[in-house]
Amino acid sequence: MTPVSPSVEHILGTFFARRSIRATGLRLERIVNVANRLSDCIERGGSALLTSEERVLLELERQFCLHWPFHHAMKAPQLLPVLRLFVTDAWLPTNLQDRRVQLHTVAALVEFLEAQALVDGRRLLLPLLELKVAIDDAKAALH
Repeated sequence: MTPVSPSVEHILGTFFARRSIRATGLRLERIVNVANRLSDCIERGGSALLTSEERVLLELERQFCLHWPFHHAMKAPQLLPVLRLFVTDAWLPTNLQDRRVQLHTVAALVEFLEAQALVDGRRLLLPLLELKVAIDDAKAALH
């Protein structure tokens, strides 16, 4: 029997719970803000990045789930292009420190996806590399 891949909702819930467990004050607030911005990015921009078959599945999910349908229906591989979008200027905050936190959080999320074997590094090598380069480029632009 093939193991069931967790939903984006489960992945992000687990990741952000671990990420914020020891954070307090402003650091915790910034992590929560990244989680909220990412959820918004996923739901607002995610469907445009899906294949036609995945969009059909998402539309079916919208019939049953009015809140966060992408989070419920999609898995880690569909999250990668959204993360690529999330590190563009359109989704990065204007505050330099908030920008840093967002980029470091996305980099940690990519490491989490790989460490938990939620993405196939061989099959998704190009999207993973493109995402890592985009993160590095955005970090370099901070200096």
